[in-house]
Amino acid sequence: MHPPSIPGYRPLRYLGGGKLFQVWEARPDDDVVPVVLKTPRPEAAARKTVLTLLRREARAGLRVRHPRLGRVLRAHLAEPPHAVVFELVLGESLKDQLRRVGRLSIRSAVWVARQVAEGLAALHRAGFVHADVKPGNVLVTPTGATKLIDFGFTHKRGENRKLTESGIVIGTANYLAPELCLKPVREGPAADVFALGVMFFECLTGTVPYPAQTAAEAIQLRQKAEPTDLTDVPGKWPARVVEGVRAMLRRDPRDRPVAATVVRDLVRTEIELLRRSSPAAA
Repeated sequence: MHPPSIPGYRPLRYLGGGKLFQVWEARPDDDVVPVVLKTPRPEAAARKTVLTLLRREARAGLRVRHPRLGRVLRAHLAEPPHAVVFELVLGESLKDQLRRVGRLSIRSAVWVARQVAEGLAALHRAGFVHADVKPGNVLVTPTGATKLIDFGFTHKRGENRKLTESGIVIGTANYLAPELCLKPVREGPAADVFALGVMFFECLTGTVPYPAQTAAEAIQLRQKAEPTDLTDVPGKWPARVVEGVRAMLRRDPRDRPVAATVVRDLVRTEIELLRRSSPAAA
């Protein structure tokens, strides 16, 4: 992998990326603290969509500051080469963690979901929808703290109307809310809450509530079927956890709690789990 040439930065290590972007650990010329560079792949740099996504990422990351959100440090978007600079977070993605361990303990899953919900609540208060909540976009530090990252799809209501009206689905199939799979699309912060519910379910069980072999099948299931209920999966599930997952996965977005309510409910769940496990409670 040939490193990008971004004035003021020395690429150190390739971290990954997708079809449009590459992500590198880099060191600024004027600092000793490493950062993360997100820049277009050479073959995609001329595409208008690429610059739009980078601008959205910079806008949301610079405007909304929260401990549970990846921190955008600066953006270089006035002229090529374009790049957005992030803090470097040590740890692994939740996706990699789940691949390694299969699933999390109930307490760990609640802890992760609550932290991500805090980040979403901050974005929603500022009028943004993340639009791509999934384990691959959650970083877990060695202490267990999490940060929601990747604001490329982050938008305000109505900004994607032309795309959605043309039939383009924004997000990742396994984490899409049902209302994003219908016509007309009903986008909004409730879709983030649904995706969080899918991720919470996955952390608890090691699988997703709409298991599908293809993206098309995942979308079709959401159009006509109910998600798997947590009680249908073997395990001793606390009532609060079952109800919390159900609430986030309700098919009608109007029936789901807002992210701030999810935070409150998960904090109560954490307290209940701590009481159950403490010697005094026994």
